[in-house]
Amino acid sequence: MRVLVIGAHHGLGAVILRRAGAAGHDAAPFEGDLFAGEALARSVARQEAVISTLGPRRDSPADLCAQGASRIIAAMQRAGARRLISVSGAMVGEDARLGLVYRLIRAQVPGAILADMRRAEALVRGSGLDWTLVRPVRLTDGKGRGRWRADPGARVGGLARIAREDVAQAMLAALEDPATHGQALLLQG
Repeated sequence: MRVLVIGAHHGLGAVILRRAGAAGHDAAPFEGDLFAGEALARSVARQEAVISTLGPRRDSPADLCAQGASRIIAAMQRAGARRLISVSGAMVGEDARLGLVYRLIRAQVPGAILADMRRAEALVRGSGLDWTLVRPVRLTDGKGRGRWRADPGARVGGLARIAREDVAQAMLAALEDPATHGQALLLQG
């Protein structure tokens, strides 16, 4: 499958790009400014799917995730690309699904970041695309175990974590799995 990876130059995106190529996908990193010009539209026009690992950093604008999702969705709709897999976070989920430790940690995350991530998720849900949201627990750089749990209704317990390698593998598995369309998958090791 021809897939554009947004955020492919670092962290999870770099792992996805590497693994996608190894799995036989024609994967390309997004090159350019997501928020300026037509670089995104030109890049999406050649793809069947987009994987976005766009996420907030300490110095990012307060609406980075929502604005990024909006631009990605618009470019995909114009190009006719249907499949979108977008990373969010476990802490964006419902309180009832988060264990006590995760609720305490989430209380330390600035409210603007969580609100932005929720707006981005809402845009993806309303896009009309074949979307999957992936909400990994705490990411690690450790060696992947080659297994994970991807469950929309799972609880996040204790200090749950997952290797970026396993998240990448799960996202690539979801890429061609219609059963994941319209799902927000809580992903944990």
